[in-house]
Amino acid sequence: MYYFVGDKACRDFFIAFFCKPERLQLTWLDRVAYECFKSLFIRANVLDGCMQRKNNSLSIVGGSLMGACGLWNLVFNALDPTVRDDATDFLVEVYSSVSDSLRGKMEELTSTLVRNAFHHLETNPTETERMDRVLRIVQRFVVAYANMLS
Repeated sequence: MYYFVGDKACRDFFIAFFCKPERLQLTWLDRVAYECFKSLFIRANVLDGCMQRKNNSLSIVGGSLMGACGLWNLVFNALDPTVRDDATDFLVEVYSSVSDSLRGKMEELTSTLVRNAFHHLETNPTETERMDRVLRIVQRFVVAYANMLS
């Protein structure tokens, strides 16, 4: 795949700062930093061919998304509630928009996402806010999956 000079630098920066396990503590991101993360997430995954941009919408076309662990981390651990909510909206948007070639795997994808959401609940099962967030995410995935079937 061909990268423009800026594209490769953007991708490398994203990998260096948002995809390394030792750097996944993104809880400190404020709204501006989150928007930067989101922009880099999209750009890096489009460049790697994992996502495609079409008519102002995104869809997953295959492969593992770079920075997905960081996005999940923001959904559950961001200190700023606005960032948590925005990250949740983005997570559901990303994973409920799949290319036509992946529609046949939507049930498997949804099952994996639900398992991943409940995994985050296991870290602190008594925290009411975390439980509420997991259940809302699962509900939104299920609704998105049902809408894709209809």
